[in-house]
Amino acid sequence: MPTVTLKHPIEAHGETTKTLELQEPTLAVLEDVNLVVNSDGEVKINLGNIPKVISGLANIPLSSARKIHLADMAGVVMACKGFLSAFLPIGETSEPK
Repeated sequence: MPTVTLKHPIEAHGETTKTLELQEPTLAVLEDVNLVVNSDGEVKINLGNIPKVISGLANIPLSSARKIHLADMAGVVMACKGFLSAFLPIGETSEPK
């Protein structure tokens, strides 16, 4: 599983952490997240949903995911993108029809 090292540590589960170990997503992680993977394989996520995805993949509280520094977001999002691109069929959306 990918591990992301944070430049700016966060508090999660009562401890300071500098690394996030990401797990493969489950349906529960993506249940309330609007995702779209276009025909080029790009994953598009509403900015407000990114903490929900990180919280689920890194198994940290949502409040901790919201405290991730912007300087760390690129690395975290790229690590999450690998899972999400493989999880959703190209061109599909997670929105209910």
